[in-house]
Order: sequence, then structure tokens, then C-alpha cells
Amino acid sequence: MKKTIITFIRNLKGKRFATYDLEKYVYRYLKQEYHEQGGYDRFHAIMEELVSENKIQPVIARKTNGLFRPLYNYYQVRVEEATVDPQLERRLLTSFHPKLTMTFYLKAPDQFQEDMFYLEAINAFLRSESHNNLSCIVSVNERSFELFGDEKWMTSKAGSVLLNRIKIDLDVFNCYRTPEPFFYVKKESMEKTVLNALILENKDTFHTLRLLFKNGMNCWCGTTFDMLIYGEGKKIISSIEFMDDIEECRDKTIHAYYFGDIDPEGISIFSSLHKVATVDISPFIPFYESLIAKYRNRSKPKRSKKQENAKANNEAFFSFIDNEMCLEIKGIVDSGCYLPQEGLNRSDFLRLHGEEGEYHES
Repeated sequence: MKKTIITFIRNLKGKRFATYDLEKYVYRYLKQEYHEQGGYDRFHAIMEELVSENKIQPVIARKTNGLFRPLYNYYQVRVEEATVDPQLERRLLTSFHPKLTMTFYLKAPDQFQEDMFYLEAINAFLRSESHNNLSCIVSVNERSFELFGDEKWMTSKAGSVLLNRIKIDLDVFNCYRTPEPFFYVKKESMEKTVLNALILENKDTFHTLRLLFKNGMNCWCGTTFDMLIYGEGKKIISSIEFMDDIEECRDKTIHAYYFGDIDPEGISIFSSLHKVATVDISPFIPFYESLIAKYRNRSKPKRSKKQENAKANNEAFFSFIDNEMCLEIKGIVDSGCYLPQEGLNRSDFLRLHGEEGEYHES
């Protein structure tokens, strides 16, 4: 995580940055590893380390973020200029394709030696005919293997960091992404300009709703859905971009709703999804309310040790929920318990079926 934070700082255009922007960058880069490495607690510790190392200093006038382990809302970089050999400086400024911004290496000449193999391969490609020839377009993994002998490099963390340093993205490589697909069912006709999609964390709940959906039931608690998506646990965080590849979703406004387990991981999946999704997304509150109400006066199952160790990234999730419901969910989670979404079954979904649409038993 510290390496990612330092990369963000090195690539700043100015000297001052917002703590929120930095944490958002780190989260988008590390995704689930952000929580596995300690989440905000680790982020806080690294920021304190950088202050003690005189790498950054807080902007005291901008006050703190008000969290239990507070950080200042803004920090300023203390710049240490590295000396660059004049010959290397000329090479950086004159030998590489104009699309490559090489100024980063003027401040970090040692890093240039580490990155030189990749930089020279990128430079050679940009000067080749394949650069702009549409007949040469290939997938990102195919291009990565062609240039670097590693089909995963261009989409790896190391690849993303280097491409960010030289201010280019995958578009310059005349390639296309192939997102991991998710399983979904949809209405036969999706001609509306605004579509509603319901994402389900677990297989059983998806299957139950899929059978109802197939038989004409697509409205619950007043919301009519055009699609049901199987999130497959955490996988949806990386596969949500597949939405852009679904023909019926192109050039449409998508409102996505999420329903998952009431436990640290289920809450964290939504919050992670909210950060990376390019569509509007929110928890489907009626299902959460119904799940809580059904088991309000019953004992809840205890989480396993694996679940117990999961750290909840819950800021985005709770921002959609009123205070009363927040207290109930936090009470369940903080007591070491959980409620799986399977707590709602076919009978519950039949009861929650709205007035719109018809259901026909097959």
C-alpha cells in the first residue's frame, strides 16, 4: 500500500492533495487487497510514517477528517529533487515518442533503469504501423504478450503504475479489453432508455428470483427490474464492467440495485462495487428491511472465524440507509452475527411482489 501511495504522490501535478482523493486512488488500485492489507488503519499508519519521514506535511488550516484515527483533509508534498545526468536528460526528452511523458524519470532516474525494457518496447510500438492500423487491433492480453512476453503485464498492478507514470492508457496500444462476464437474465424486451438491474450476491437467491423472473415476476416493492445479475460474491467487483458489453444496455441509463448478506464481506462488496461501477448503484433497501424484520426477534447465527476476520468497508453502504436501519445492521455485525440473504426465500419474494407485472406459475 505504501508503494501505491508514493506513486500517487510522485505523479501529482501540484504539491497539495486531498486525503480523500488519495485513499480513493489507493482503493481503486488495490481493490480488495486494500482491506486485506489493513484498510483505513494501515492507510492512516502509512500517512503518519510519511509525515515522520518528512515526505509530506499536513495542511493544518484544512482541519481533520473527523474519523476515529484522524488524518488531515489535505497534505502537501515536501519535494526532494534528484540530480539527473545530462545525457540521460537529453535521452528522456528527445528519444521517446511524443505521446510518452517522461518527466517522471527526471525526478527518479533510478526508476528509469528498472522500467527501460518496457519503455523501449512501448516506444517501438508507437513508432510502428500497428499503432494506428485498425486491422491490427487485438485484445489487451494479446498485445501485452506481443510487446512484453507477458500476457498479463498491461493489466497488472506494475503495468498500470508504469503506464500512469508516462501518462498513457490502453487506448494507445490499439487493443480492447475483454471483461470477465457475469451471468444474468433479462426481459425479452429492453427498449426503454432507463433500465433497472438487480445484483444478487449469492447463487441460491439468484436462482430463486430467476425462476420467478422467468415466469413474469419482475417487480418487487414497487421497483420493476429489467435484469437480474448473479454477482458471484466478490467477482462482481471486477466483472461489473461487462455491463458495457451487453448490447441491450448500450446507450441506456442503468440503475443497479444490490442485495447481499448482512455481514462485513457482503457490506464491503457493495461499497467496493460502488467505487468502481460506471453505472448508478445503491442497496435495494426493501429486501434488507424485509430480511431484518423477519429475523428481528430471532437469534442470529454467529459468523465463522474467517468471516470474523473480514474487515467491512461500509462507508458507501451506510450512506444510503437511514439511522434506524444503520443501528440495526451495525448491531448484528458488531455482535459477531450475520444474516445471509438466503434468509429471504421464495415465499417472501412472492409476498414482496409489487402490483406491476403478472406472475404465472409454470
